[in-house]
Amino acid sequence: MKIDIENLELSVDNYGNAVYYTKDATAFLGSAQGFVFDLLRTAKWGDSEHDLKFQGINSFLKFKEDEFEYPLVKRICDRCKGKGTHGNPAFNGTTIEWWQESGGPDWQEDLEEYMHGDMYDVACEQGCDGGIAYDIDWVRIVNLYYLNADDSNDSKIVRDGCSTQLNWIHSSLMDYYDHMSEMAAERRAGC
Repeated sequence: MKIDIENLELSVDNYGNAVYYTKDATAFLGSAQGFVFDLLRTAKWGDSEHDLKFQGINSFLKFKEDEFEYPLVKRICDRCKGKGTHGNPAFNGTTIEWWQESGGPDWQEDLEEYMHGDMYDVACEQGCDGGIAYDIDWVRIVNLYYLNADDSNDSKIVRDGCSTQLNWIHSSLMDYYDHMSEMAAERRAGC
């Protein structure tokens, strides 16, 4: 599916971050922090040749085998909401009865601490740095497209490049989500 930048609508998410979507709801360009975290983990621990550049407030990640760079921006982490930790997923789905049976005589204090404190918290699984995580900078691509709105040859080349880059990143992101869905289905099936 090819996304036409001129058909994108701008909105904001719950954290005030820009998100883009198409009117017909066929595409949504919002937070991709899990995708970027896995890219950075691959860059750090994988055997792919990569280049992570920081130029002022702009960051880019480029793998040797990829055609384009991923423009990155720092944002408040979606998972931990800027805290750097979150509730232990091992306790997700526990009931009050479980706390009563497992917590001993002070189970109410333990439950209260779990619900409102941070004694049972674990480090953020998104790998953020103190609540700050990298994300795809969709705004940078779209703004560069519109900054080159004149009819000169150079501007057309830049706009075509922006459109191709945005579609390439979106396609990579959709492949990532498909892969993650398959892995989750295999885990549920016991594979």
